[in-house]
Amino acid sequence: MNLPSEEASNPSETRAVGSRPAPSTGEPQVGDVVDDFLLVDRLGQGAFATVFLAHQQSLHRTVALKVSTAKSAEAETLAQLDHPNIVRVYDQRAVPDRGLRLLYMEYVRGGTLEAVVEKVRATPADRRSGRLLLEVVDEALAARGEKPPLDSMLRARLEKATWPESVCLLGAQLATALDYAHGVRVLHRDVKPANVLLDGSGRAKLADFNISYAASLDVATPEESLGGSLPYMAPEQLKAVSPFHEETAADVTERSDIYGLALVLVEVLTGELPFEAPADGLGWKELFAHLIETREPGARPDACQAQGADIPGMLVETLCDALHPDPEQRPASGSELARRLEWCLDPDIRRVLSPSKVWWHRALTRFPLVGLILAGLVVNAVLSALNIAHNLTVVYGEQWQEEFRIPVMLVNGIAFPLGIGAFVMLGWRMRRVLRRRAAGLETTAEERSDARRQGLRLGDLMAGVILPLWILGGITFPVWRHMQQGAADQTAYFHFTLSNLGFGILAATVSFFLLAHGVTRVLLPRLVDPGDEDAPRVRQLRRLRRRLPWYFAACTAVPFLSVVLLATQSDQLQELGGAFLALGLLGAVAFAATLTWSTWIRRDVDALMRALGGRAR
Repeated sequence: MNLPSEEASNPSETRAVGSRPAPSTGEPQVGDVVDDFLLVDRLGQGAFATVFLAHQQSLHRTVALKVSTAKSAEAETLAQLDHPNIVRVYDQRAVPDRGLRLLYMEYVRGGTLEAVVEKVRATPADRRSGRLLLEVVDEALAARGEKPPLDSMLRARLEKATWPESVCLLGAQLATALDYAHGVRVLHRDVKPANVLLDGSGRAKLADFNISYAASLDVATPEESLGGSLPYMAPEQLKAVSPFHEETAADVTERSDIYGLALVLVEVLTGELPFEAPADGLGWKELFAHLIETREPGARPDACQAQGADIPGMLVETLCDALHPDPEQRPASGSELARRLEWCLDPDIRRVLSPSKVWWHRALTRFPLVGLILAGLVVNAVLSALNIAHNLTVVYGEQWQEEFRIPVMLVNGIAFPLGIGAFVMLGWRMRRVLRRRAAGLETTAEERSDARRQGLRLGDLMAGVILPLWILGGITFPVWRHMQQGAADQTAYFHFTLSNLGFGILAATVSFFLLAHGVTRVLLPRLVDPGDEDAPRVRQLRRLRRRLPWYFAACTAVPFLSVVLLATQSDQLQELGGAFLALGLLGAVAFAATLTWSTWIRRDVDALMRALGGRAR
């Protein structure tokens, strides 16, 4: 591999490549006509080529014309790519008499991310916003005598965006572009701010595939086109281009492009790269050693933050993960990185998926089944105690206390263990996956999906177990008393069963809301990875959302029916008025609580649906 000599330039700024451009036989200048193109202005200068703003005379259109003397597969590579965030190539031509190759492509008017980085460095962190990006675009447009578009939804969004949100928007676009390129087996291998163009609306477009490698094209080997810009290379790419290491082009993969994009995003976000810059005057061996050593520990979170800027922790974590020295620990694809950046744009997803500092969230994550069972037991124990007191003092009287305890202990002694056992059986696999993830062990997408399925069923399971057991308890004691006494007190029987039904509905609905809140707010977010797209669970979440009003209506029915009974009670029921009033007040409290929980659960469910690939409806 040939590398530029130390005397030629500062190594830390040099673009190392596998082959060197041929000497120019007469570089074109602004004002020249080259083939069909009038060169209007110089847009940029690279190691291989010069890019001009040109007028294509035969078609009367403005294009970006890349003029080079070196042979490249860039045209063939770009011809495979048709994506809104990749610069579109029109065609290529050769000018044999001047030894030139012409590649003409769409003219992207808003400048490059390199100009944005310079603007960021000159702007205090607390004054950066989406407007900063639009100012750079507008300055580039004004320099060409052009005006920004008036009906751009992206510009309107950037006008209101914070700076971290703007970076996430840019990053998601570029990650999607890389994912598309990787999908057709094209590696870019030189992602840097100067190779990202902006159109008039602020949309990012990936350019300069001069040293990319297209596995589907038989025009160059990976080694022949291997190169890149040293400051933006992943550790494995640095070792592959270094003459002092044994790694090869085969070690440079799609995740190397993801690393390069993450470096670009950190620089756009903060104005600086997240690693210590090399000292001036280093030789090539020392330079490569410095670049590799500073990248090997990974990026520190504080290096991915701009001082004084309010950068979401999820964004910092995403960038640090993409800058992991081990390629296997980075996002697996551009699509996954784009997804994580889109999550960072959604406040509810950030709230739900970010690690919580609330003590009961941490406790429930550590002991999921114990926490959910305790929540259900507490609700049922409180309501059971109130119901027993009500029935003993109002329905049957104190003389029945001893006999009443026998069926109560019998029913509860059987019902509670059965309910807990069924709950544990159906939630055990979810608990196992949660514990494995808490221990840092690997879990498959299928295991996580199955655990999410189980978790989403637990609230309905709890309600489905509790209500029948309450109804059974409301029937057991009247039957038992009838068998003991032989005489039937129909009014007492009726109100005993009715009170059990009312308390049972409250117990079932309140338990459902408690468990649904714990599952959707705490447990399910711990079972979601950025690459998870789970259409069945999205449908399950949507069904859960649709059931919320029914549970809420059932809870509301308790105080409503109690008020109706109070208003219509007969003389025989006069002595029960206080009991029904107490039940009505208790229902009103449950109504207020479930109304709040229902609102929280809907927000969390909507966020989880978006995170798993669906849309809230």
